[in-house]
Amino acid sequence: MIEGKEYSIECNLNLHKRMHSIKFKKRVPYAILEIKKFAKKIMGSKDIRIDTEMNKYLWSKGSRYTPVRIRVRLVKKRCISDNFDGWTIFISRVKMAVFNNQLTKKQ
Repeated sequence: MIEGKEYSIECNLNLHKRMHSIKFKKRVPYAILEIKKFAKKIMGSKDIRIDTEMNKYLWSKGSRYTPVRIRVRLVKKRCISDNFDGWTIFISRVKMAVFNNQLTKKQ
């Protein structure tokens, strides 16, 4: 990664395999935690923010029925404010109908 520049990556995330043995009412909150854990593992920053559109998509079918797969775009930006000076990861959803033959894209 180039220091000081914005860095993004698009990848598929299989939520179905991460939801085994999770109670029905806790599935979407657990899915959000799993997405954040995945972003922390890939990008390496503790400050992670999820887009409101993606949050609405996860909650669209209720708390019991999470999407099986989701394509996410992880963007790592430099965030400078009064309290915090470091890297922030922004997570947004990429709208897709079919997930076949979609590879990870680095930009």
